[in-house]
Amino acid sequence: MKRKIELSDPNRPYLYLRPVVDALIEAGNAPMQWDEKFGPFYPTKSGFICSLRDRIDWPLIQRTFEVPPEIIYNAEFDAMSDRSSGAEILGSRERDRESDQGASERQ
Repeated sequence: MKRKIELSDPNRPYLYLRPVVDALIEAGNAPMQWDEKFGPFYPTKSGFICSLRDRIDWPLIQRTFEVPPEIIYNAEFDAMSDRSSGAEILGSRERDRESDQGASERQ
């Protein structure tokens, strides 16, 4: 049976995606940083972000969770976004892409 992803605390919108991050960590991924207050998420001007070491295992997420329509996965950018809260999970592909762009701009 798939688990539901539900908004548990509107004052802490990053918690909406926390079960997803926990499942990815249990499967071997790792957050790039850990905050005492927010765990694997960190606040930005646009919302809370969790950056992961590896790519997001989207098939795992689809097998494990009932993914609501407000959560979008962009395979090209390897990013999951929650349109309702602004929280995001960024896999390594986005960092790889930024590194590639930075390298080409320096050349």
